[in-house]
Amino acid sequence: MLTIEDKERFVHSSIRLEFTKETDHIEEMFELFTKCYKFVHEHEDDVLPDAEDYAKWSTFLLFIRNFRVLRVAHHSMLKGYNEVSIAVQRLAFENHLLMFFFMFRPEEAKEWWSGKRIGLRRLKREARKRLSYDEVYAELSKLVHANIETTRFFWKPHGEGMVTWTTDVIPADFYWALQGLLTLGIATLLGIIPTIFGEEFQEEPLVKEIKEFNVSSKRILKDISEKLRAEIEKEG
Repeated sequence: MLTIEDKERFVHSSIRLEFTKETDHIEEMFELFTKCYKFVHEHEDDVLPDAEDYAKWSTFLLFIRNFRVLRVAHHSMLKGYNEVSIAVQRLAFENHLLMFFFMFRPEEAKEWWSGKRIGLRRLKREARKRLSYDEVYAELSKLVHANIETTRFFWKPHGEGMVTWTTDVIPADFYWALQGLLTLGIATLLGIIPTIFGEEFQEEPLVKEIKEFNVSSKRILKDISEKLRAEIEKEG
């Protein structure tokens, strides 16, 4: 009998083989995160914010936090735990809302550093002025709470109605998780550009790389959306 670890390795290998283009694109995204860290390390004196620039420090640290959160979502997705990946992605989305908030309300960052909590309701209200995000947040939220949408992830009939106790390769679920992961990763990368790439670094090749990745990702996301729709129709 396969152990859980054996099954996870099998699912990981199967996903990498079946969805090579998509998984390679995600790896490229995380490579861009790594390049941003390297750039900051190499130009520390020039790019790190002044001690009193609370808004930029907040954005920079939230960028790091989102990298960590998205990596967990990524590893969960590659092992077939797609509902876990999507639930974790909601945390990344909330981090992004806070990054976005500080871009337009930098004066709020100092109080946040002092321990003041900025409620999610307020972040949503501010975001609605410039973003259309409610549908995305609603989709991510479905898999955070103990509701029927979450529980159905474990019921994947095979033959006589076997339950997926551990993990499996389910294309529709994979595309759903992948779509959110890529969207949030791009948003985080684009959001950090004004913070670490000042005027003197606007011609930095890495900035161009991030923007080009954003363009190519739009094509990938369109393809993912079409494949997800086809899988949903196939499942009936």
